[in-house]
Amino acid sequence: MLLNENQTQLYRGEYDNALQAVGQLQKEYVHDPTISAANRVESCFEQVKIEVRREDQPRRMDWCIEQWEEGVKRAKKLRSQHLLEEAIRIYGEMCVAWPREQRTKNLRKQIVNAPEQKRRTDEQK
Repeated sequence: MLLNENQTQLYRGEYDNALQAVGQLQKEYVHDPTISAANRVESCFEQVKIEVRREDQPRRMDWCIEQWEEGVKRAKKLRSQHLLEEAIRIYGEMCVAWPREQRTKNLRKQIVNAPEQKRRTDEQK
């Protein structure tokens, strides 16, 4: 529900409220067993998406990179192709937000062939 709540706020331009709603999964509900690990990873990527799309103030690139890297790390641990594909989509948005920024471009190394690696791992089982 928190992940859905932010969509309305995002489209209204209420970026801080949208970030706060999604951030609750990482902070206030950290020990809630009803929230899956996948939803927590998705919340990392959702926070980055909100921050990258904001128009009300300068975007926090370093914060986005940290959140994105944490999400990628967790997605790999879960071996979730869906979440790794989401990481790739968000990476694309980060490149649009900061087109000349080398630090953003360097993130590509973390996701190159990630879905393909997942498929190969599944096939070997």
